[in-house]
Amino acid sequence: NHSIDSADTPGHSDYRHGTHVAGTLSCYDVYDMRNSSLPQNGSSLAYATKLIFQDIVSEEGWVPPDIDSLLVEAGLHGAILHSNSWGDDTTAYTSRTGDFDAWAAEMPWSLSFIAPGNNGGQLLEPANGRNVVAVGASVKSESTDRWSASSIGPSEAGTNGIFALAVGTSVQSARADGIDDSYNGALRSSSGTSMATPAAASLAALLQQMVEQGWISGNENRSLVPVNDMRQEWVDGAKN
Repeated sequence: NHSIDSADTPGHSDYRHGTHVAGTLSCYDVYDMRNSSLPQNGSSLAYATKLIFQDIVSEEGWVPPDIDSLLVEAGLHGAILHSNSWGDDTTAYTSRTGDFDAWAAEMPWSLSFIAPGNNGGQLLEPANGRNVVAVGASVKSESTDRWSASSIGPSEAGTNGIFALAVGTSVQSARADGIDDSYNGALRSSSGTSMATPAAASLAALLQQMVEQGWISGNENRSLVPVNDMRQEWVDGAKN
């Protein structure tokens, strides 16, 4: 949906931000895909997922429409998970936060992941909802430490706030260049809860697939499938 304008271009607020986030959600390095080789930098956990991309930035800056419209549009096109790396610079429980909570109550099969901000303090709206997943950023190592700039709880209502941490520092993902048909094939590094949120949503997409296919729900008829039959060609090192 680019009803606000055609695309984010140089000079727009947070130009290249959305492309980077989308890469973390769904991208699979095209050369690795063609060669059936081990996915390298720039490939998502949930590569080949389907995206509904909704632009909320214009020349005037961030101008998100009514969140109900975005959620309904996404739902009508089959979206189950929502990844939102944006929000307002306030810790208050706003009407928009309430709309996210109401959507989750009405559509319990749908889940929204929201970046809480990078102020190192209390999480920002609308990540302060009670029925959303606020994703904090962790450092990029085997450590479980939180990235110091990642916003944290509790919320003003006293709730824990942050639901989970995902890697959000020096994340390599798709680099926009403002040229629609350049196919630059390039990556760039970025840090923040905006980068951690799509990483968590991509993992949730894998879990959603497992539920739909009956791997973890326990309610479907099952048959034994050797794990080796599910391995990608590159797992055995046959192709580099």
